[in-house]
Amino acid sequence: MRRQRPAHRRRGAPMMKGLCTPRRRTRRALALTTAALMCGASGTALAQDAAQPAAGVNAPPQDIAEPTPEETTAEDIIVTGSRIRGVAPVGSSVITLGSESLEKTPATNVVDLLRRVPQVSGAGINESVSGVVGPGVSSSNATRTGAINLRGVGPKATLVLFGGQRLATSGLNGAQTDPASIPSSVLERVEVVADGASAIYGSDAVAGVVNFIPRTRYDGLVARARLSEADDYSQRQLSIMGGVDWDNGGLIVAFQHDYNSRLRGVDRDYYRSDLTDRGGDDYRSQQCNPGNIIVDGIPYAIPEGGVTSANADQLVPNTRNLCEVYRLGDILGQQERNAGYASITQELTPGLSVFARGFYAERRFDANDTQQGSTSSVANLTVPSTNPYFVAPPGTDPSSVVVQYFFGADAPLAFSGLSKSHLATIGADLELGGTWKVSTTANWAHSSDVVNAFFALPAALTAALNSTDPATAFNPFGGGNSQAVRDAVFSSYFNSRPRSRIFSSQAELSGTLFDISGGAVRLAAGFDYTRMHFRGESNRGTQAAPVTTVAQNQRSIHSGYAELYVPLFGSANATPGFERLELSLAGRYDDYSDVGGTFNPKFGVNWSPVRDLTFKGSYGTSFKAPYLSDTLSPKSGAALVVTTQPDPSSPTGSSTGLQINDGNPGLSPEEATTWTIGAEWRPTSDLTLTATYFNLDYTGQITAPAINTVLVNPLFAGTVIRNPTQQQVDDLIANSGLRINGVLPAQVDFIFDGRPSNLSATQAAGFDFVLSYDKRLDWGDIYASVGGTLVTQYDIKVTDAAPAQNVLNTIYYPPRFRFNADAGWSNAGWAASATLRFLNGYTNNLVTPDEKIDANATLDLRVGYEFEQGSPWLEGLGVSLEVTNVFDTDPPFVNIQGGVDASAASLFGRMFTLVLEKKF
Repeated sequence: MRRQRPAHRRRGAPMMKGLCTPRRRTRRALALTTAALMCGASGTALAQDAAQPAAGVNAPPQDIAEPTPEETTAEDIIVTGSRIRGVAPVGSSVITLGSESLEKTPATNVVDLLRRVPQVSGAGINESVSGVVGPGVSSSNATRTGAINLRGVGPKATLVLFGGQRLATSGLNGAQTDPASIPSSVLERVEVVADGASAIYGSDAVAGVVNFIPRTRYDGLVARARLSEADDYSQRQLSIMGGVDWDNGGLIVAFQHDYNSRLRGVDRDYYRSDLTDRGGDDYRSQQCNPGNIIVDGIPYAIPEGGVTSANADQLVPNTRNLCEVYRLGDILGQQERNAGYASITQELTPGLSVFARGFYAERRFDANDTQQGSTSSVANLTVPSTNPYFVAPPGTDPSSVVVQYFFGADAPLAFSGLSKSHLATIGADLELGGTWKVSTTANWAHSSDVVNAFFALPAALTAALNSTDPATAFNPFGGGNSQAVRDAVFSSYFNSRPRSRIFSSQAELSGTLFDISGGAVRLAAGFDYTRMHFRGESNRGTQAAPVTTVAQNQRSIHSGYAELYVPLFGSANATPGFERLELSLAGRYDDYSDVGGTFNPKFGVNWSPVRDLTFKGSYGTSFKAPYLSDTLSPKSGAALVVTTQPDPSSPTGSSTGLQINDGNPGLSPEEATTWTIGAEWRPTSDLTLTATYFNLDYTGQITAPAINTVLVNPLFAGTVIRNPTQQQVDDLIANSGLRINGVLPAQVDFIFDGRPSNLSATQAAGFDFVLSYDKRLDWGDIYASVGGTLVTQYDIKVTDAAPAQNVLNTIYYPPRFRFNADAGWSNAGWAASATLRFLNGYTNNLVTPDEKIDANATLDLRVGYEFEQGSPWLEGLGVSLEVTNVFDTDPPFVNIQGGVDASAASLFGRMFTLVLEKKF
């Protein structure tokens, strides 16, 4: 492993031009000082140094040459998936996205960039959906975060790191990791290992690991502006980064601002509930304004403008108002992020170096919705005849009626809040002599969210419906309500303040045990101590007198690990049939204070029968510990939630029931076994072909079905009691001790157990492939690549006793086939690229008969120019124009609420982006 020179010191690096003059040094120092004051960033994060790979999201797996003892230095890189310096994970492939890919790939943030990698599924947590959909997920998304979902088995099965360190979880239940909080402008590269890695990192690395590696050395100043526009939607990103490098250390500070506007449902014509003109169903809500009066099961549509006793003859039996309620919510809420980053490294004495790095980020969000988790803007209201606005249809004389009602006109359901996160790491590396080194780190990560909302207070609404005073009574018959009545009814205050903290410390010893004919046998071994804490605070009731509930949980983890690298054949003893043969063995034991201990091994092999061909294989076990919030009971926000969901067995198309929303102290860790086998062929220095077969057996998954599927999908029938007796409802309310969130209907159609459980299992298998070509010609540098994933198996079990169900290529589960094709050219400052993204058609099995969803393909283009010389203000200036979804292709039609599957397609449409960058 030859020592890699920092990027800014490599020959031809344009950022170094002209920086040695006194005048430039003064201007750069002044600019850097200004940037430091803007950022005010403190804290840290462990990072690794490496050469930059080629651009493109289909960059081939990085293969690192075998190191020799005399070449090993303090700057030997640590590649994600291995603890041994200078050695890529044996048997597993590493997908590397360098800074060039991050800067030149049209993407809104790092999460959007990673979703372009074929191994990453869109199912799961998505900024454009308020609920979490897909396998392995069972929570709402009130904070509108995004997440990375390797292999489509759920975001929680993907370990997300920043410089090799864990981020604190976020969201109302502390069950999400938001990589978008990471300032993308400071990243040197992103490494993805789509293979189990608990033997290296412990919990969460079931489907794989994504490591966001920040810059640690930079000399200069760079400012960047990114402005994007689509129909009725805009984004902007402004960033500045400065660094000073000296012989035995360096300093970087950076600041980044991101903003995206609100994208409303009414801004996209295809986003609606009535899909009958497209061959779909009518999902319009029966809860309207004006709504419907129900007497003895017979509906009467309230006329436009409302109904009173004077025009009650306009109430016609068996008529019903249907409303486009869903369309009134936001597809994507407004968000604004500010983030700072700082890093300092220093060699104190020969052989002893220290570092301190980290970031701090804040995000403000605001979104309008019609259904958010346990809260809805629609309800069935029971109105007694004593209400002064009471109206009964002609020929009826009921003591009360039910009004199907939409509260949007009275008080829109809006969620707003603030998310904060930071990570800080300090560490030291001490060379002991020879190749041996001791590394120590301490890491602090923290995440906090504040979510606010106002909606109808059940007690106040009931009182207003029962009031006999016109000044205080609530009128649901379409005549409107005074501001005083609205203020009294919509006085329910929801304020959630979850917080997550992680502290971890690590000591590691690494070096060469001894030499054999194939090379140096190397060892890395160490100990980890981790302490996690989650606190959930929920304030409900009225803002003047909220009822506060606090639930918190914590755990400590003691871990020991070791990894051994054995090169049986290498350059020194290569023989026909064995140009290279490498073995690796890793193991890790984690002792949890709450869920016990677990040991996970991993084995890997690389075999090159000839120089240009390498076969790879790996086998290992992994685990995922329960989230701290999952084991709390009662947890913060625990309730019996009144909810209305699609129900094809109901004459009206929907049913209203109770969802049990609470934690489960009896949870145990999820477990998985993974193995891979693949090959990499490099027939020429310009051409690389890789193919890998993967197999994942994932059991004991902690999940609850998505609420919008439990009445539709027969797989989840075991979690639902249909048509419960009144005694069953009364017993649930009395024995659970949980409050009722919403207005309890006169008839409860179902009870859904929404608590997390070790409920399901997944068996997934398939092939990854990448074909890449990179060539330097007289007229410029060109590259082209095609990378994709073909999933051949995706079976789930709802319970251990249930038969396996094939859900491959169905809605909210992984598609059978997807690929990206990239091509680009650069010369004399000019650069142009094109990216084609393809997702095959799949099946919507939530309707009868099954619906075939069309394939989706979009094309992105980019052209840019960087001034390599000229005046001081032109030199280092780059300008580029990006067009995402060039042909403004609409998402494929899907016969579900909204008409689109936001987990599988972007709803932005064609977007133009202008990027300006200046390097000093």
